[in-house]
Amino acid sequence: PAVARHIVSFSAHYNGDVSYAQAAAVCHSWAAAAAKAQHLQKATSFGLLKAGKRTGRFDRPHGVAFLPSGDIAIADCDNFRLQFWSREGCYQREIAMDGNTACPTGIACNDMSELFVAVHGSHQVVKLNPSGITMASTGGWGSGDGQLRHPWGICLSGDRVYVVDNGNHRVCCFDAETLAFLFAFGSGELANQVGLNGQLLQDPKGCAVHRDELLVVADAAANVCHCFTQEGFQLRCIGGEGSTPGSFKEPTGVAISNEQLYVTERTD
Repeated sequence: PAVARHIVSFSAHYNGDVSYAQAAAVCHSWAAAAAKAQHLQKATSFGLLKAGKRTGRFDRPHGVAFLPSGDIAIADCDNFRLQFWSREGCYQREIAMDGNTACPTGIACNDMSELFVAVHGSHQVVKLNPSGITMASTGGWGSGDGQLRHPWGICLSGDRVYVVDNGNHRVCCFDAETLAFLFAFGSGELANQVGLNGQLLQDPKGCAVHRDELLVVADAAANVCHCFTQEGFQLRCIGGEGSTPGSFKEPTGVAISNEQLYVTERTD
């Protein structure tokens, strides 16, 4: 019902009035597709969830990204570093982040193995070369253009970087080459127009791009995933609170592969 109300609200805003029955049909289709989704089987696991910077330890790991080489980059948040592992679970190397507040949460990688990291503790986004040297950075505490408050997820699409600005309840878009600020969306005028008290995004966490067209943002407080165009226009939201197929409990991470949307939940 909550998801259907969202669909009615946003469809009315963009496409004119729709009935609750039409919106409910969209929800039913999503639930049916989720129920048919194949269950994932664990291929391997590695590391130890324990504080300390010894090899193989993780302290609140967050985002992951696949490198062109096939290795996996992991944001080891409270160890203030990025760890790199093979798909088979063999440790490769690490990059230490600058400063004891530089808790990395989101990470993305382009075809040149350049890394884009959302740094939660210092409220920044940094661009690193494959060796870990900083190429560009942006952000700083605040709610103005280009400022961030506890950034979380990050993803790439062409020449753009999308960053989930959790503390400001929005998504910020930056130029991938220079990290110059381009625009932001998710709070403010649009949210007021659709009656959400200035916060379309309540507790946004992870994000992912589909075919360089669709941006999906997990909202842990709303228990939904929001779907936006890459210009920031809301298309729909999927999910809703619950434990049945097609519903969520605090979704935090999202990934898209082979036309499938994968969502991690914090409490289920």
